[in-house]
Amino acid sequence: MCRASAGVCDVVETCSGLDAQCPADRFASNAAVCRAATDVCDAAEHCTGSSGQCPADATLPVGATCDDGDDCTLAESCNAGTCGGGTVDPVCLGCPVSPLAGCGAAEKGELTLREGRGVHRNSRLSWSWEIGSIDISELGDPTLDTRYHICLYADDELIQEATVEPGTGWDVLKNGFVFVSGKGNEAGITRLRVEASDRKATILVRGEGDNLVVPDLPLDYDTSVLIQLGNDAEGSSDCWETELLAPADTNRDTQFIDDLR
Repeated sequence: MCRASAGVCDVVETCSGLDAQCPADRFASNAAVCRAATDVCDAAEHCTGSSGQCPADATLPVGATCDDGDDCTLAESCNAGTCGGGTVDPVCLGCPVSPLAGCGAAEKGELTLREGRGVHRNSRLSWSWEIGSIDISELGDPTLDTRYHICLYADDELIQEATVEPGTGWDVLKNGFVFVSGKGNEAGITRLRVEASDRKATILVRGEGDNLVVPDLPLDYDTSVLIQLGNDAEGSSDCWETELLAPADTNRDTQFIDDLR
């Protein structure tokens, strides 16, 4: 070595063995990274090819697209080196005030609500969605990070909601997932089963116990009762629904029962 590096972008020179002079000072090309990016809004710096020093640390420009790592935020952007802003996926906020649009429907669907009265009678929720189409990719992975929301509307007004968080209680099925809780989770959901298929996909929801809050019965509506299941699977916000048009088969002060017909 005849000249040591004077900076991260300066190249060490060595004698050529052909003459007594040290070769001319050289610098790393502009393809060489001299400072790696430390996060999604930090820019990697490159050598200039004309200096031994790395350029000053810089961040991505304001408005540059970024991902803050939260599946519930969409269209984030950089601002002063920080990723943020954007919009929040409505499914991640729980049930939206109004029903989601474009949810998948099935040929069969049935909804039962029962208001518990007395010491030995619990409130109950039962919903089945059958003979529909669900791609397994739409289900996410609730054993890891996908949460599910059950949303009930009367004439497009939210009257009941329940969330099943990812992780504990979920198991993997051949074509889907199942959540089981003997006493019910915080929202009173005891079972949620989702199975994918091109034509015979199914959804089954059961709720019971002290944590289950059933809307006041009889339901007060003129047009329809709509129940939706939504999730926050990464890259999408999928949902499925059963819409039951008035009048219901049964709608009295202790029980609501109706199905597609």
